[in-house]
Amino acid sequence: MSLASWEGNNFETAGEIAKILVTQIVKSELSHNTIINVNVPDIPLSEIKGIKSTRLGSRHKSELSIKDKEDASLYWIGENGKEDDNSEGTDFHAISNNFVSVTPLQIDTTKFSEVKRMNDWLQKIDY
Repeated sequence: MSLASWEGNNFETAGEIAKILVTQIVKSELSHNTIINVNVPDIPLSEIKGIKSTRLGSRHKSELSIKDKEDASLYWIGENGKEDDNSEGTDFHAISNNFVSVTPLQIDTTKFSEVKRMNDWLQKIDY
């Protein structure tokens, strides 16, 4: 659950959306290994236009980390890259249009189409 803002003016909105979603999720038929990524616009609840199921948008490459000027052992994480894919259906598009974005995610990022090819390649290693 994220409030999509650096300012953080409307945590109450995110709290209300969390209550709504938790009430609904106990009745859902989502598979057991689904992770729900929720992004809430930083606006009053009365301005939320609805809740949308979305896919992840993408960003350009992030800025490089920066070494602290006073403490050489400290680095600051670089700024996020600008939005690359913010087309309709993405979380970015939903948020920019005052909708809550709910994106179903999964942990397994295995590229299943390459498993057999990788296995064939590994079988050729002579050790």
